[in-house]
Amino acid sequence: MDHRIATVGTINFDYRSLYHHFENGVLIYESPCIFDIADDFYEVFRVSREVSPEWGKKRSLLKKKRSGLSAFYGTAALAVLFLWVLRIGRGPFSS
Repeated sequence: MDHRIATVGTINFDYRSLYHHFENGVLIYESPCIFDIADDFYEVFRVSREVSPEWGKKRSLLKKKRSGLSAFYGTAALAVLFLWVLRIGRGPFSS
């Protein structure tokens, strides 16, 4: 890491991300904020752990079910929001 260039965002460098999904990314060059981004990056790795198949097998059944329910309800909430936008023709925060 040279602390001269950074990117922030969700963009992947492939056709779908750049053309269909409208993902965003920001390229930052020679800005002092790159040091803050690097510090945040290092902190995330410091408090993170590797998730492996072995780690998944050790998790309790309750934690596995709770994770599955969270994913289901998160996906269901997005689906409801999407259908609502289609039905009324605008988003919930439109004026």
